[in-house]
Amino acid sequence: MNSGQQYFDSVNYMLTNHKRINRNVVKDTIGIAALYEQLAEECTELGKAALKKSRKLRGENPTPLTNEEIDANVIEELTDIQLVADTLGIEYDKDIYTNKLNRWTKRVKAKEVLDEDHTS
Repeated sequence: MNSGQQYFDSVNYMLTNHKRINRNVVKDTIGIAALYEQLAEECTELGKAALKKSRKLRGENPTPLTNEEIDANVIEELTDIQLVADTLGIEYDKDIYTNKLNRWTKRVKAKEVLDEDHTS
């Protein structure tokens, strides 16, 4: 391994270790129950941001925010959820994701078939 790679590996280790230590400080200070309350709050805030985006896309019930501001807010709230989930040790499950995506795709395709049947 070259010295550049060693440097990046050591920086990555330090950053990862630093994040773990910080998450533990938060968890140990405010407690698990408060983290779950915060997770619920952040999920609600993401829901509100998504609703605002749908209002903007439809042009109904206007909002003074720009698309860029709304998109930034959606990203911020999703990041907040991920941060709290990481702090709680809740991990992304690739199998659940894949299964849900497959089920969703089947439902959308089935609806397209039904829509075609009703228009024929």
